[in-house]
Amino acid sequence: MSTKQALRHLHELILLGYRVGHSFCLTLLLLAFYPANSQVDDDALLNNMQPTDTILSEIQLTDTIDLTRAGLWQIDDYKIYVELKSIEEYLTLNYESMIRNNETTVFTDSVYQKRCVQYAELHKTALDQVQQAENGFDLRNLKLYFWMDKVDSKTQSHDIEMVVRQAVLSGQAAVIYQDKRIFKLKTLVVADYVMSCIAIYADHQDYPMYKYIGHIHW
Repeated sequence: MSTKQALRHLHELILLGYRVGHSFCLTLLLLAFYPANSQVDDDALLNNMQPTDTILSEIQLTDTIDLTRAGLWQIDDYKIYVELKSIEEYLTLNYESMIRNNETTVFTDSVYQKRCVQYAELHKTALDQVQQAENGFDLRNLKLYFWMDKVDSKTQSHDIEMVVRQAVLSGQAAVIYQDKRIFKLKTLVVADYVMSCIAIYADHQDYPMYKYIGHIHW
């Protein structure tokens, strides 16, 4: 996605937030914000960074996750389990908010209206899948994204990926790394004058679970 497309995406999210309300706006901005919080597919961008600060911290993962009905999101040697109940609650809240919005908003842009309707339909489909899902359900089977010109197997579950990552950051996920359950992750934030990069990993930053741009200093 180009910078121009990213900014347009953010602009549409802000407009939708004003129409729906602050709580839903906050959810969208946190979970679908571009280009900040975007996963880094290669190190080309990061190699140009001139670090001015680094912060190393830990994430303590809870040991109370219900693993009898959890969804799986796998990244290389990392298996991340999130309770399906929490995914269902997230989808239900957003779907109901969008339905109310689409029923009460007078749209002046038919293209934008179509996008909003499609987004609500994606939530309903994903919600139906989760409600019928069995333990170990592959969360990548959920297609949920707001506005992308090109959708492929890596981007079709963008919003779910953001939910999973937020669960990890808040410690509300179970993580199996190299076939062993772990209860701590390291978070390394590297910042320069332009942006910051965040890496989340088990034992070595060269093998991260996540590596993404955390903040753009506009």
